[in-house]
Amino acid sequence: MLFLHRFALSLSVVAMLGHSAALAQEIQVQVLTREDGQVFVYHDARVGPGFGVHVERRDPGASDFVRLTDVPLGPARDEAEAAARFGEDLAPIQAELGTSTAFLTLFRIRAERDRTNLMTGLFPGAARALGRLYVDATAPVGQRVTYRVVLIGEGGQPLGRTGETTLTLTPVALGVATSLRAEHTGTRVTLHWSAPARTDAPLVGYHVYREDSGTPTRLTDAVVAAFEGTLDGEAITEWTHAYTAPATGITERLTVRAVDMTGQEGPPSDVLAYTVTDNVAPGFVENVAVYVGNDGRVEVTWPLSPEPDVAGYHVERATRTGEDYLYARLTDTPLAALDTRFVDEVGAGAGAQAYFYRVIVVDQAGNESLPSASATAQVEDHKAPPAPTALAATFRDDAVMLTWTDATPASDLLTYILERRRLNAGRADERTRINQDDVTATTYTDIGEADLGFVEGATYRFYVTARDSARNFSPADSLDLTIPNVTPPAPPENVRALSSQGHRVRVAWTPSPSLDVVAYRVRRVAPDTAATVETQATDHRDDAVQAGQTYTYEVAALDSGGLTSAPVVTTVRFLDASTPPAVRNVRARVTESGVEVMWEASPAPDVVAYRIEQADIATGRYVPVSTEALSGDSARLRWTHAAGTEGTWYRILALDASDNASPPSDAAQALVDPF
Repeated sequence: MLFLHRFALSLSVVAMLGHSAALAQEIQVQVLTREDGQVFVYHDARVGPGFGVHVERRDPGASDFVRLTDVPLGPARDEAEAAARFGEDLAPIQAELGTSTAFLTLFRIRAERDRTNLMTGLFPGAARALGRLYVDATAPVGQRVTYRVVLIGEGGQPLGRTGETTLTLTPVALGVATSLRAEHTGTRVTLHWSAPARTDAPLVGYHVYREDSGTPTRLTDAVVAAFEGTLDGEAITEWTHAYTAPATGITERLTVRAVDMTGQEGPPSDVLAYTVTDNVAPGFVENVAVYVGNDGRVEVTWPLSPEPDVAGYHVERATRTGEDYLYARLTDTPLAALDTRFVDEVGAGAGAQAYFYRVIVVDQAGNESLPSASATAQVEDHKAPPAPTALAATFRDDAVMLTWTDATPASDLLTYILERRRLNAGRADERTRINQDDVTATTYTDIGEADLGFVEGATYRFYVTARDSARNFSPADSLDLTIPNVTPPAPPENVRALSSQGHRVRVAWTPSPSLDVVAYRVRRVAPDTAATVETQATDHRDDAVQAGQTYTYEVAALDSGGLTSAPVVTTVRFLDASTPPAVRNVRARVTESGVEVMWEASPAPDVVAYRIEQADIATGRYVPVSTEALSGDSARLRWTHAAGTEGTWYRILALDASDNASPPSDAAQALVDPF
């Protein structure tokens, strides 16, 4: 009961605030004449509990208005009345707002003016539930009349706020949607259409129909809104509606009707006959298996596809793996739906080779599934080729020349595999393959790591291995080579000096990009030169510092060959971490020149300025009005705020040489005589 009481109280307060804020505004009236002769009279008055509106009409030749409403129009007062007024519009509105009752739906619509106007325009039921719509069934269509809406108070007396409009009651006609087209995935159909070339009625949206033997079935629960505007920077010229067709293989006959704000529908568009074909690929099969016979034939098997419309299978084969390898289709036409076995006459005479097989499902509409996972068939050949020997390496012109010997190369030698591995600098890389293409000569030039070449001072281990066509590998021959070191390392990066906790300076950096760096050299060069420090860390502490002083440091990198990088210079002003005490005895006096603010000087020896802040109330938000470097022999300080006024509040913060601010002083109010 407490929740219901608060809900009702909130509703009445919102309504009364909306009414009082709009009391002086003219009520806007919009009149629409439908082709069936009914006249819909809309108004925009926000009516709270106890208030309402009367609708009146003055016919041609008449001098007075005739009241059309027996009781004032107003919002529905309870659940039953709200449900009755919403009518068939309740369900789509609830789906949009996520509400569960008619009265809560009405409350949600009334809560925001934009939502009120939107729902009133899209749904006549919403306008009725809000008391914003009167349907005149006795209007003299074709004649010029005047409608008037009068706001009524709690006692039934007019409140002096009205709105009226004069017009000829001419039925408005809706245009016909054009350019229907459709697309689908499975049974999910998306219909597209363009707006009518011309319409006299206030178009709010569209309904989509299926023409079933001359009896249309509406496919849209709610109107498809026809707002003008842009989407992602493009003007909206086409509208869509998606629905689920009963099945594939059928032809849908679809039409679109424009809808105005009274719920009146225009004539149907031309019928779009659209066939919903089966365009969904079947699922792929799993557990493809292979068996290699002694004669080299490969038998490929797989389980039956569970798809109800499976027509058959294709089998494909490749001889390499990887993203760029190609499969060749072995079946010109699909195998039968129950045939889950295929024999590939690859033959033992083809030599040792790995073959990769996959299966593709084909349905009766010709759609093909994704390929299955591949199954590997290996024609056996386990004899490794002879190992290369006498591997040699020479560094010249930023490249390494590799040579080796293979006295008796294998008859089915496919390639030599050359690899590189870096050993020193505190880490050991994994092997990196040097040649991506096949190499059958016994020499090769290595230009080093991608975009880096070879690191000076680093030691690399090179490997050479022979591989035959059956993917057999020989033992590797290896060799270590150290690259000469002739170039100083790159300096460290992101060098910065920072005040640390008000007690010391911390110099930090990120490592040099040179991979043979073994240490860093740090030196303070100003104001007092300190001893040089070498460290393997990436930071350094300097405790011999004083607050307010500016210090300059140099950091350089040292590599394993004893070479030093150019130094990187960084500067920092060391700041004290302690804050001054709060300012005392603040007073503010109103004078002819403004507000004179006075305070007692801070006892902190390093205070260099004061910040004066002002607020409208003592506990309000204070904003700075001046920062002054004030000093003097007096024990009290003064500053005049020319724009200050009586009654405002001031407080002072002391600022020291390390940019620390004291706590705010007690606030003082500006008075004519504060003493």
